[in-house]
Amino acid sequence: MKVTIPMACFNSSQFIRKAISSVYKQTYKNWELIIVDDKSTDNSYQVAMGIIKEFKIENKVRILQNKKNKGYGFTLRKAISEGNGEIIAIVDSDDAICGNDSLEKIVKAHKENPGIVMVYTNHWECNRGLKKEKQFTTRQMKKNESMLNGDVKIRHWKTFKRKFYNMTEGVSPELRQTVDKDLVFKLEEVGPFLHIPESLYFYRKHNANLTRSTRKKPKEYRKWVLEMRNKIYTDAKKRRGLI
Repeated sequence: MKVTIPMACFNSSQFIRKAISSVYKQTYKNWELIIVDDKSTDNSYQVAMGIIKEFKIENKVRILQNKKNKGYGFTLRKAISEGNGEIIAIVDSDDAICGNDSLEKIVKAHKENPGIVMVYTNHWECNRGLKKEKQFTTRQMKKNESMLNGDVKIRHWKTFKRKFYNMTEGVSPELRQTVDKDLVFKLEEVGPFLHIPESLYFYRKHNANLTRSTRKKPKEYRKWVLEMRNKIYTDAKKRRGLI
């Protein structure tokens, strides 16, 4: 099974080497990396191009650039649509895959469970230097449970089959935040999930993280973010006939 790794990038020049390197080092080699730069104001695009050439993986990587800054939702959706892998495994440009055999474990789980929509894992929360700080653990979602109701938390690593993704509306291009949660809600609606009780992903905490940086934004922006969060819950309930 081919794996598409969509990577949305914005001002990640100091972090993206680790992200690309963690993909390059995977023992499972049937992957493609689709990087979409969201019109970064630093040299992220040039840095990424240099790393791709250094690793000699030009035949496995596509790197694109938005003509203007469009936000995470638009950029991630574009990265997903540009690939053709049967499995989609999102890796953010400031994070990294943990362990060189992690992709093998993900693919094995998907192969052994053809009816499973998403395979998700635990992850390590790391400092700015990607040093482990604490482990985030979650559990298997039970039948009739939903992240919409707060029954279980799903963060990183989220991987899903393209055929099921195509049954949904996909990543919402207008969302700049709460993109992942909105996507999980949509994928829940087409089939079951499977949890791997291992930490296979490094989540890097730094001040430019979308979630962490919101607190420093103007009041109007924070109000807009809250409205977006409320909207994805309302939309999910409408799709499920709950309201």
